[in-house]
Amino acid sequence: MSQYPIARSPLEINGCRLRNRIVRTGHHMGPGYMTPDGIVTDRMTAYFVERARGEVALSFLGTATVHPSCPLGIAAYTDAQIEPWSRLANACHREGMKVFQQLFHYGPSLGRNPITGRSAWAADTGPRPGSPDITVGMTLGEIDDLVQHFADAAFRVKQAGLDGAEVHGAHGYLLADFLSPLTNHRTDDYGGSPENRMRLLHRVVKAVRERVGADFPVGVRLSGSESMKGGLTPPDVLAVAQRLEREKLVDFVDVSSGSYFRFDKIIGAMHEEAGYEIAESRQITRHLAVPTIVAGRLTTMAEAEDLLAAGDAKLVSFVRAMIADPHLAAKSFAGRESEVRPCINCNQKCIGNIGRRAPVGCVVNVNVGFEHETGTGPLAPADRKGKVVVIGGGPAGMEAARTAALRGHHVELYESDDTLGGNISAARRAPYRAPIGKIIDFQQQELMRLGVKVRLGTRVTPEKAMELDADCVIVATGAGARDDGVQRFNPLGVEGARLPHVRTVRQALEGDFPSARQVLVYDDFGNYPALSAAEHLLQRGLKVILASSEGMIGSQLIYSFNQMPTAARLTAYPNFRFVPQQIITAITPRQVTLGGLINGASQMVEADLVVLWTAPRPRRELEAALREHPRVHFVGDAEAPGDLGFAIRSGHEAGLAAFGMAHDGKHAIRA
Repeated sequence: MSQYPIARSPLEINGCRLRNRIVRTGHHMGPGYMTPDGIVTDRMTAYFVERARGEVALSFLGTATVHPSCPLGIAAYTDAQIEPWSRLANACHREGMKVFQQLFHYGPSLGRNPITGRSAWAADTGPRPGSPDITVGMTLGEIDDLVQHFADAAFRVKQAGLDGAEVHGAHGYLLADFLSPLTNHRTDDYGGSPENRMRLLHRVVKAVRERVGADFPVGVRLSGSESMKGGLTPPDVLAVAQRLEREKLVDFVDVSSGSYFRFDKIIGAMHEEAGYEIAESRQITRHLAVPTIVAGRLTTMAEAEDLLAAGDAKLVSFVRAMIADPHLAAKSFAGRESEVRPCINCNQKCIGNIGRRAPVGCVVNVNVGFEHETGTGPLAPADRKGKVVVIGGGPAGMEAARTAALRGHHVELYESDDTLGGNISAARRAPYRAPIGKIIDFQQQELMRLGVKVRLGTRVTPEKAMELDADCVIVATGAGARDDGVQRFNPLGVEGARLPHVRTVRQALEGDFPSARQVLVYDDFGNYPALSAAEHLLQRGLKVILASSEGMIGSQLIYSFNQMPTAARLTAYPNFRFVPQQIITAITPRQVTLGGLINGASQMVEADLVVLWTAPRPRRELEAALREHPRVHFVGDAEAPGDLGFAIRSGHEAGLAAFGMAHDGKHAIRA
């Protein structure tokens, strides 16, 4: 009996045969990168072809806007899209994958039209959480125009040879804005009762069905719940889906979660449990006869098989997990799950990049978005093979060693600690952050699989570095915490920063402080390390004052959908206090002096433990010793302090080009 028999079994959607039950629902690709001028490119095609080669059965192309009033994403309102669509579909078909196009309109989430400056369309005029701009209620003429554009866009999808179309009625976008009692306060035939609020969605789906015919797969995406008091609930959404099914307007229903009132529920980060959406979505999917799709921070084939076996859906979607590893399905079906590069659900470069108006990427997979340039399949063997020594066993060093070994080099890795993982070994200890450790677990397994010689508890001194018998040296020694208290807005430093009760984030996560009662955690960047330390210490019963140069808790976590849930957890503790827009001006054994960035006012707070998250310094002690070596790369924090994504990318690039660069003692240069 084959492993994952249900997940591997085929399924038909209105005559479209899928080779298995694993799909990828729609997601944004980033403004202008994959689709400049709204037109599908070879770059976007290569991205989807790579997933097709990973044995995905069906991929949805996300965010195709049907109307020029919403000029973002794939432009489904122009015939110029037909040929590029066709090229993408044909390329994916050759690899055995079907392609459906998701059709939508941003509606109130657009804010103002970036070209015309006009207010975004919505069910009615008013504010919305997705934008500070005021929306404008659609006229009846605009509604009729929109319905026609949906139908015409679906017909273009069929003309292009794609395999189906999905109407996006979820997540607070335009059709969902009409569905929701929270946002639809119209008094005409499109507002009020559930039937009236559904009228626009019903008209759109019916018009699409009539335009493409009965034999072309058509479905709808719905949020199982808006996760907001007074919003749509699973029974409300089930009634919508059952009507569309009863009238034979849809061939499948794709159930997601959330809206812009709770955008953290749309794409749950690592604080959510695997399958966090299923409790709501199964209240809908189990009562429908048409094929159904579910999602929700799923990362393993075992999770998919369990959902299918329980009857929670007919198809299971992996999006972020197959951004991280396009071959998740193929590896899992082949019994090679230990080789699956894990998604850590950080949201930093997938949805996080989109929020920053950058192209989709991935912290753990540096090739995302570059498949057209890098090609697919295993790394090509190096033309010249030799001995590569990596100094440092954090994520940058391990990625460098892994990549060099994949290219056929003989690799040795030296790590001064007794374990691998660097700062991530500490970061995974923080509450709700355990999944981040999956990437270093994967890297360690890969080093074993590839035969990399790992020497733990071995510090490479400058003297030893000069004796290394290596063709190439990759330095991944990380960065050390500053001991001068220099901050972004206080370049003079802090008296008392070297006192023994002043600790780093890593020390706070790994240490035990039985005598401490009140801690001052200082966050100079608004990202996760300081917040992790604060939450870790709160769980241990300490009183925590979080002071920050930023104006809100976790300001840099907004785009990764982490800020709201993290701030909610911290502020729920009665022994937590946040002090925004501050610098530290002095530290004594019992007190910390803060200075306000706005008014300069000083305040003193009691603290018998101080945790500083300020700019670290790269560890470059080996630079002079290796100055004369012909092939040296500094990677990760040893090159320049950055995030996990930078660490992995820089390590990967160094391992890839182990013999393609030289070092002049200051800068890496092309040889």
